[in-house]
Amino acid sequence: MTASPSPKVRDETAFDPSTLLDVAIPDCRQRYEARDCRIYALGVGYGIDPSDPHQLDYVGPAARRVAPGLATAIGAPGFWLRNLDCGIDWRRVVHGEMALEILEPLPMSGDVTGRTRVTGIVDKGPGRAALVLAERELRDSATGALHAVIRDTFFLIGAGGFDGGGAGPARLPSVPDRAPDTCVALGTHMQLAFLHRLSGDRNEVHTDLAVARSVGYDRPILHGVATYGLACHALVRGLCDHDPERMRGLSCRFAAPVYPGQRIAVDIWRGADGQGAFQARIDGTGQVVLSHGTFQYAP
Repeated sequence: MTASPSPKVRDETAFDPSTLLDVAIPDCRQRYEARDCRIYALGVGYGIDPSDPHQLDYVGPAARRVAPGLATAIGAPGFWLRNLDCGIDWRRVVHGEMALEILEPLPMSGDVTGRTRVTGIVDKGPGRAALVLAERELRDSATGALHAVIRDTFFLIGAGGFDGGGAGPARLPSVPDRAPDTCVALGTHMQLAFLHRLSGDRNEVHTDLAVARSVGYDRPILHGVATYGLACHALVRGLCDHDPERMRGLSCRFAAPVYPGQRIAVDIWRGADGQGAFQARIDGTGQVVLSHGTFQYAP
């Protein structure tokens, strides 16, 4: 998998919302092959059960399916809030929410271009966070066909109080106040963050013990987008009869970190007309790690 190189890292300065609003995030053109699809699938937990033929459809020698979460990993500009001249302390950035809208499923190989832009900044008040809203369009590099739109909300801890900013993202709905209709539990393993790193997210908090401890974790945590990809897997299994091309979208809030090796249970509520709701939690402790989840699919 080849991608445009990341810009040179710079020293952080005081937060300036106008600088962040005006930042030019380079487009990322990326050629990917079937091998890259398999690597991504391995990095979100496919293949942990090698006796499951549905998992082998993504990672086995005759793999024929693309994990839908791949759209979040390719054509991505990397950790641009650190790499570009954004005037923030990257160590105080928290990925708060993510939404993926799929318009055309990705093939097993292709050439795509991701175009990312900041769509808004929200001031939560003095001593509180600022929210940064970003959107990435993922298109076929040759035809311009739109494969997917990825929307992110980032929390800049302690950056609020600049007396400005627009409206925040639409509030995500809570899950229904009843027992889930089904639950899909999926394992992770201790090397999962190192595998997921191969798909482009090289934030050291996921692979370096000293960095993880410097920001308050006992050990490196799993990428939030890897947990997101694992939820995609569970929901395609639970609502789409294992057919990833039926998935249309997934939104959720990152509620708590996951440590590699933990088992994740995804509680699923069926709705009407291809709508579902979900939450993901640590199996055994009940700690919710993905909340306010919604899922859209072709019935």
